[in-house]
Amino acid sequence: MQALARCLVEPGFLRRLDALDVPDLKLANLSHILTTLAAHPTEASEDVGLALFANRGFQSDPDRDSWVLSILASVRPMSERVERVFRQTNSAGYRKARTSPRGECQPAGAWLFREMASDSGVPKEDRVDMIRWAIPAHRLIPSVVECVALLLDRRLEAEVDQALFETLFDFGGDKWFGKTRQPPNPQPWAKADTRTLQMVLDLGQRLRQERGPLSDSMQSAVDRTTREIRSEIVARGASR
Repeated sequence: MQALARCLVEPGFLRRLDALDVPDLKLANLSHILTTLAAHPTEASEDVGLALFANRGFQSDPDRDSWVLSILASVRPMSERVERVFRQTNSAGYRKARTSPRGECQPAGAWLFREMASDSGVPKEDRVDMIRWAIPAHRLIPSVVECVALLLDRRLEAEVDQALFETLFDFGGDKWFGKTRQPPNPQPWAKADTRTLQMVLDLGQRLRQERGPLSDSMQSAVDRTTREIRSEIVARGASR
């Protein structure tokens, strides 16, 4: 891992790895390396992420930040060193800070995610992007659904509130991320445990009751998701 970190901060290596002067290709191969590190979180991968974050040469392209942050967010439990990084990125207004709200495994991460998503000092578009990157891949975890519900209860700015809603009920895919990026991959509801499915159903019902009539698009999204989830719960009952 130390050898990998040394390579990734070497300008010559990065130039050989990707076409740095072509915006759509400058992260093509680097992103695969960093995504693999994030998919296999260890203390060693955290050390690599911290080394990349601290290296001025690597940080010369701010588009690399989100990939490094996703490595750091994937390691559980969240260490004090990583928490300081996310606090720094939040106060600096970094774009696409993909911290994870998986509080079930890392309580500090859940608390910090809620703080970052609610911080009116960070531009709304940055928080929307963070939410869209952070939640979908972890939406089957009960604590993540709970985190989204708590944030929806805060009635944040309309754009942020809408992003929170959509990450559970109306995933945007290419509309959000485009075709040249590697978006998070939300797992199908059929893979969730029944507790999580019921939490999402309850949240949809509560939104209807507490917010009154939803917009046509929101109502359609809630109806579509709840039908899928109810069908899954019924199928599980029938298979017993």
